[in-house]
Amino acid sequence: MRVEQINISNILTKCFNGNFQIPDFQRGFVWSPAQIKQLAISFVKNYPMGLITAWEQPEIAHHVSGGKLEIGTAANPTKYGSYEQAPAVVNMVLDGRQRLTALAILFGGLRNSNNNMKFSGYWFFDLDKIQSDADDEEYVVYKKKYEYEQEQLDSLSNCIRRGLINISQLDLAGDYNGGIYNPENYPDGVVPDNKVCQRRIRSITLLQQRYAQFDIPVALLSSNLDLGAVCEIFDILNTTGTKVSTFDLIHNNLFMKSNGAYNLRESFNYLAELQSVGYLVSEKRQEFMCQIATGCFLSMPPDYVNAHTQGTGFAKTLKGKDLLITPLEFYNEIFVRDNGDFLEEICRDLFSNVIGKRVSINEIPYPVQVVLYLSIRWYIRYNINEGSRAQYIFRANSLFKAFFWRNTLNSRYDQGYLTKFSSDLRKLIKIIHDTEHYDGSRYCAEANEMLDSIAPLVGFDEIKRTVLDGEIGGAHKQLLKLSLMISVTRDIVDSENLGYDTNDAAYRVQIHHIFPKGWVRDNLGNVDVSSARESYGENNFANLIPMKAHTNREWRAMSPSTAIHKKILPGMHTRIFCKPLL
Repeated sequence: MRVEQINISNILTKCFNGNFQIPDFQRGFVWSPAQIKQLAISFVKNYPMGLITAWEQPEIAHHVSGGKLEIGTAANPTKYGSYEQAPAVVNMVLDGRQRLTALAILFGGLRNSNNNMKFSGYWFFDLDKIQSDADDEEYVVYKKKYEYEQEQLDSLSNCIRRGLINISQLDLAGDYNGGIYNPENYPDGVVPDNKVCQRRIRSITLLQQRYAQFDIPVALLSSNLDLGAVCEIFDILNTTGTKVSTFDLIHNNLFMKSNGAYNLRESFNYLAELQSVGYLVSEKRQEFMCQIATGCFLSMPPDYVNAHTQGTGFAKTLKGKDLLITPLEFYNEIFVRDNGDFLEEICRDLFSNVIGKRVSINEIPYPVQVVLYLSIRWYIRYNINEGSRAQYIFRANSLFKAFFWRNTLNSRYDQGYLTKFSSDLRKLIKIIHDTEHYDGSRYCAEANEMLDSIAPLVGFDEIKRTVLDGEIGGAHKQLLKLSLMISVTRDIVDSENLGYDTNDAAYRVQIHHIFPKGWVRDNLGNVDVSSARESYGENNFANLIPMKAHTNREWRAMSPSTAIHKKILPGMHTRIFCKPLL
């Protein structure tokens, strides 16, 4: 194996020309917009992006077949590359497909051809934020296609006026710099203040330097290796190292500060055994426990926070560096002295009165929203007198329930959700205080109006499109799945209660198809079936329902029409299956 340092421009050229290809056995592109944004921030801050590992292929007979970087759906992909036939020199990317695709989206202009799907828009650097005290999440701005067109950001003049530069057009940075002081690029010919212009020029210069000098290490495995040897190498690489997580760093920090008296791992294991909190404690997301501690800490009065940070500064986000600010004293307060009892009480309330069902952290869209709720409840405990708490808790439950659904449906946390946390926490607490003396109807009206400024309502038509979208993923998919699980409480085949928590394989509840995928494929000669499949796809949520494993086997054995007549209609008058969805 040899390692080369290749800059972004040359890497994208190799991808575009087919020198770097994605082997057919690789999984598709799964990164979220938030992950792409973090890659852009790493570029600005000159942080390493990790190692790309590729496998050289013999010129005559390649070991494996491959193709272009792509995004979109399998049925309608958008590919990155100009070649029709592979060049003589080909390297198959074994590790780094997600990063390469993200680089192509950011710096290569790769966009989804379907304007209704993710990654169909444009990415910009905000030049006013890069050289300022702004949070790094503000460095990068994403514009949907209609926003891009409305704001006419295809014009260099309009970008200069807004202080934005298209990330895929950094090669135009020289023209951009030359136009910053040109009055023709501004309304009424008024050039911004010299400080603004100089800051933008410094930002442009920094980005130019980064783009020219930012090298990414690429490890090339020899073409002499066969597929079996390559698989063995990756097995060894993936089992001989242990990644150090944010949780590990915080654990060591607290252990050191307490002279060994406080063990975060022991607190984690204890909470994992609790009936309700345990649903939020996962080995795969250990740092979530630290986010809970930091969120609750940020809800405390300023005097308390000042007294316990000792000049280390306020945590502004729920990112790793800010999680380290939460002091040992507060970890003792929330996890040891309280013995987890209050957290258990809050989580019971969350599942029963807010979400409507006990679900694991992996089933909750944008889990940081749960930290918001726990933090609001922690605030009420320490800042509201005991006689008024019940009223505040009632308002917090109804307010957060509305926020949870609004916020998820409009995808507001797709980008920068960790940064938005502290601001949203303050705003939600303010709503509770500002409506303190209102009666029920006035409280609802005022709270809804205030919520509109944070997480606007999503219209019925947009929700309908989401439900019928056969390619839906991410938070929307989690939300609709959660809605089905809350709404459907009985099996449609035998009318028995659905036991979502069972470990019995035969009675395990999963989301199944009403019109099975196999039946749909077998009936594509039917015009209605073909049209519905083409318009919505068989995986749309209107075609899904929770069902036990063994009753699903009965259901799939018959055509949908036969199953409805034999299994549902005879007992319909005695059955109530579910509440209306959404």
